[in-house]
Amino acid sequence: MKIPRERLTEIARTFLQVLDKEKVRDVRDLERLAGQTIPIDGRDFEYFSVSWRPFNLGTRALDASYIIQHKPNEIGGGIPLCLKINCSLGYSQIIVKTLAEIEGYLVFNEDPFGNKVQMMLVESIELQKAREEIERLTRT
Repeated sequence: MKIPRERLTEIARTFLQVLDKEKVRDVRDLERLAGQTIPIDGRDFEYFSVSWRPFNLGTRALDASYIIQHKPNEIGGGIPLCLKINCSLGYSQIIVKTLAEIEGYLVFNEDPFGNKVQMMLVESIELQKAREEIERLTRT
């Protein structure tokens, strides 16, 4: 599924709305959601999911992802926005997929639909720092 820049803007906005609705203010609040998958209001086959995942150097990261599930009889689906917070290593990553290159992000892959998979390193585990970057995605 192709993800235009405008759709990523909408996804980033929805990601932040879910954090607000679930009263997620810091990493501890996000940890409370680990293991949960929350349906996105008004969007069939779209979810916000939080889990612990293996990460670099044998550590684990808290992974908050916006997931678009593969729809029956359609090609597509994937994770257009993901926030990974690694408390052990003291940094976070924001990973996005979109057709456009995003300023400040490093393109490290391309999916079969032509979306550029891009990453930004946030040198902090403070959720507010990552939120500020996701908010920037809603404005560009």
